[in-house]
Amino acid sequence: LRYLEKLSGKQKIGGAVLVAGFTDDLGYKELSNFFTKPINWKNIRLHCDKFVAINSDDDQFVPLKHGSLFQDKLAAKLIIEHGKRHMGESDKITELPNVLDVILKMSGISE
Repeated sequence: LRYLEKLSGKQKIGGAVLVAGFTDDLGYKELSNFFTKPINWKNIRLHCDKFVAINSDDDQFVPLKHGSLFQDKLAAKLIIEHGKRHMGESDKITELPNVLDVILKMSGISE
C-alpha cells in the first residue's frame, strides 16, 4: 500500500492481492514505522483499480477486521480462508491456491 501511495501521475498497477494485510500498528516493533503517517486511501485507489484481500478467520496476528477495512476503503473483494491461522511458514501455510486463482483472473488468463 505504501508503494501505491508513492506512485506519481498516471502510473497504475493491474491489481493488488493483500494476504493477511493490515491497516494499523499491530504492536510489533519491526512494523511500527509503517504507521508513522496515516494511509492515503485516495492516492492508493488512483494507482490501482482491483484489490483482493485474503484473510484467515482465525489469524492470531492479523484480525479479520483488516480485511473488512480493505473492503470498505478500497472496494476490495474479501476472501476469507477458514482455519488457516496466520498464512505463512509459522503456521505451515506455504501454498495458497486462492492467490494464484486471483492473479490469473486479474491478468485475464482465467475467468
